[in-house]
Amino acid sequence: MRYAKIIFIAICLSGLLGGYTHCIKPPSNKSKKRNNTAIDPSELVYNNTPSQEDGMNTYGDPVLSSIDAFAQSMHPITKQYCVNCHGSFQQPLHAVSDVTQAHDAVVNSFKVNFENFESSRMVLKLRDSQHNCWSNCEDNANEMRDSIEKWYNLMTPVNSNNEQNDSRLITSMSQTVSTLFNAANTTDNGTVGINFETAMLKNPMIFQNNTTPFYIETPNGNGGNLQNNNNNAGIAYDSIRLSSANTYEYWALVDAPNDQDNSFHIKVGNNNYIEWHIPTTNGFEWRKITSTNNMTPYSVFLAGGVHNVEIRQREDGTKMSLFVITSDQSFSGGDVSLSKMVEVTFDLSSLLGVQGVTLSFDLEEFDEYSYKVSNLRINSPSSNIKVKNIKILINNVFNPQHSTYTIVDKMITPLDSTVSDYTMLMLKTNTDGTDQFSVEFEELSVN
Repeated sequence: MRYAKIIFIAICLSGLLGGYTHCIKPPSNKSKKRNNTAIDPSELVYNNTPSQEDGMNTYGDPVLSSIDAFAQSMHPITKQYCVNCHGSFQQPLHAVSDVTQAHDAVVNSFKVNFENFESSRMVLKLRDSQHNCWSNCEDNANEMRDSIEKWYNLMTPVNSNNEQNDSRLITSMSQTVSTLFNAANTTDNGTVGINFETAMLKNPMIFQNNTTPFYIETPNGNGGNLQNNNNNAGIAYDSIRLSSANTYEYWALVDAPNDQDNSFHIKVGNNNYIEWHIPTTNGFEWRKITSTNNMTPYSVFLAGGVHNVEIRQREDGTKMSLFVITSDQSFSGGDVSLSKMVEVTFDLSSLLGVQGVTLSFDLEEFDEYSYKVSNLRINSPSSNIKVKNIKILINNVFNPQHSTYTIVDKMITPLDSTVSDYTMLMLKTNTDGTDQFSVEFEELSVN
């Protein structure tokens, strides 16, 4: 009986392992492309030499291997501008003269994303981090992004009509989330908050994120009663966007435990610094911001648009978790929604063959792990648009959990732009702000 059990287990394991090994699709150097995006990245093989059956690329030339395509696209840029560091001692060595070594350095360190050119680290390091730009960082990022697209196109076959092999009705990609949620793009309802997770800090101001709530502070031992022009002061910088001009008050969630740890200098936009003396608190409490040690009530007229915010050390040991600008005269602290909303818009002209038709939705960061999508609409100035079964994709991938709008079946008119009144939560793919959106339709036509 014992041997029979052993034989039975062996048979089961062999079957399981056999099934497992067949779950992985064998790689091929062929890959389809649509809207500058690889549909199946698992099919990309970087080191293979293409066979004759691979046909021609989008430039009308035989498709190249990834290494040869890299040599004609990105490598000339890295060799010229990155060689001082990445050509000798700093990993990844994508600027060395050996094209294979440089190619493998980029690929093996995941610095390029053929699914989403814009989210490639080689692009984001220039655009978002201004990492060793050789001229204008935005222009350099676009040049790097174009080199990745060229790399992809050189090794991607097209059909006989010189079109990439895909017939899906799908929009181009949006900007990255970090770009979309830039303060210049977001809207508000009269109350705007900063939680400092995205703020830029100057030492000795630090961010404490292993506490509840998280907060900024200049720890005790770094000076007290500093003037607003003291170069040794710790500072937190951020920005907000106000949708409209109004008279605003400032509030903050602060911990001011005693008379030696209870003040900041605060500056918004082009206004003068406020010397804020805080009535002592018992832990973190909401306080309305006043001016001078007389605690004079403070309000200010601010224009709509973007305003820089500076929280500057006066007394070390004073903590701030949230900073709020509000035109709501009844505001008294408590729950504050700090989620930013932005309108994401896609041009549908190329898909429909008519000009001026767009699809839009409102996007919020719902929490650390998800986005909130709402108010899906199509603006068509003069045509009726038939739309059916919509998928919103993140980084060109559809998650079956994001199926709220796959039941859409509607005729949009110039007088009725609403596609759906439903709201959908979408799980984030990346948490570094590089997610991008696109929209796919089962049916989209002019009627």
